[in-house]
Amino acid sequence: MKRQYIFYVLAILIVAVVAGCTDKTADNPTRPVYDENGYVWYPQPYHYEAVMMTTNGDGGSKGLAVYTPFGYNPNSGGSRPYPVLYLLTPFRQDELYYFKRGLDKVADRLIEEGKIEPMIIVCVDGQSQLGASFYTNSLAQGLFFTGLVKDTIFIDDFVGVPVQFTGYSLITAIDSRYPTLDDRENRAIAGVGVGGYGAMKLAIETDLFSAATAVNAPLDFDGTGSGGFRSLMQNYVIPGMTWPVDTSLGDEVTSLMVSAAAAFAPHPTALNGALTHYELDQYNLRVFVPSVSSYLTTDSSTLLTAHNAHMPFNSSGTWNNFIWGQWMAHNLDSLYVNDAYGTASGFTAMPKLLIYSDDAKFNYDEQMNSFMQFMNGNAITYTAEKFQGSGRLDGSASNYIYDLLEDILIFHSEHFDVPDGI
Repeated sequence: MKRQYIFYVLAILIVAVVAGCTDKTADNPTRPVYDENGYVWYPQPYHYEAVMMTTNGDGGSKGLAVYTPFGYNPNSGGSRPYPVLYLLTPFRQDELYYFKRGLDKVADRLIEEGKIEPMIIVCVDGQSQLGASFYTNSLAQGLFFTGLVKDTIFIDDFVGVPVQFTGYSLITAIDSRYPTLDDRENRAIAGVGVGGYGAMKLAIETDLFSAATAVNAPLDFDGTGSGGFRSLMQNYVIPGMTWPVDTSLGDEVTSLMVSAAAAFAPHPTALNGALTHYELDQYNLRVFVPSVSSYLTTDSSTLLTAHNAHMPFNSSGTWNNFIWGQWMAHNLDSLYVNDAYGTASGFTAMPKLLIYSDDAKFNYDEQMNSFMQFMNGNAITYTAEKFQGSGRLDGSASNYIYDLLEDILIFHSEHFDVPDGI
C-alpha cells in the first residue's frame, strides 16, 4: 500500500515496459526501441511509466499508463503532434484501470474507423493510501492537485509558509516527453467516480483543459441538501461504528469517507512547531511550520488520529457543521462560485459530458443530478447521458466502462481543435 507523504511531480521516467504487443503498422514495431537516453520503448499498446515523486522520506512513485496511437514512433524524429486526453482513475483503482477495460482496443478501433482523431491518452493513478486522493492537495495525503497541473508551487498555499520553488507538473512532463499539441484546445480531462470529481475540479480551477467528462462521480457532496456523502455517512458509517474509524476491514464506504476526510479536512495542527523537511528533487527545503490552529478545529472528538484527518461528526455520531464546512469548501459548486483562480468563466462554456446511472454506488447518481441542477441554475452548458446496463451487466461504470469509453473518446475527439494538415 502506498503510504501518505507530501509529494510533488517533478519528472517522468520510464520504469517498466509491457511486452506482448501486436504489429499494427511499420512505424509501430513489436521489437523494443531505444531513445537517446537508452530507455526501452514498446510503442503498443501503451507505455507503462511512473511519476517520480519526492517526499519527506518515502521516495515512492505513482504509475502512469500512456496510450499512443498508430504511427507513433519516438525514434522517427518527426512524429506528428497529437491532442491529449487525461483519464483519472476511480476509488481504489490504478493507472491500468482503463486498459483492463479495453481502452487500447477501443481507441485503436475508433481511429481505424475514422471516428476519432489519433490522440495520446494518459491514465493517471490518483489513489492515496486510503484509496482516493480526490485529486486534492492535503497535508495528510500530498499535493495531488498541484502535482498534476502546476509548475510553480507556493508552500504558503499548503502549510502557511511563504516559500516558492519551481518544478515540473505532470502536464509539463508529458508535453516535454511526448509529441503533443500543448495548447488548451487540444488537451482534455475525464474520469470515473472520484476521477470524475478530479476532472471537473481541474476544469473549474485551471484554464488548461478545453473539455471535461465525469462518469458517476461525487460532484455535489450534500446532494439536494442532506443526501450525497452526508446521508452515506449517516446510513453506513455512524451506526454501530467504533472510534477511531477502523478502515482495516476493507469496508468501501468507510474507506471512501476516510479518504475524503484526509483530502478535505486534514489536521495541520499536528505539525505545529515541527521542523519539517521537504525533499524535492534537487531542492532541499527546510520549513518551520508555524501554528495553524485557526485553519481547523482543535476538537479531538472528530479527529481520526491514525489518519490525521477529521470526520464531520464525533465519536457519538453528533454532526459537526464546522468540519462539514471544510468538506463543502471543496464542493464543485463552491469552487465555481468562489472562483479562486479566475477560471470559472472558461468552465461555464466548456463542453462537458456527464454520464450517470440510477442507483449508482456511493449515492453518486444523486450527486450527479444535483450538480446538473446547479449548472442549470447558473446557465452552465453540458451534455448529459444516462446508461441503464444490460441483461448481463448492470449500469455501473465498472461493468459498462468498455461502451462508455467509446462515448468519451468520441466526445473529446469532436472538441479537439487539431490544426489542418497534421
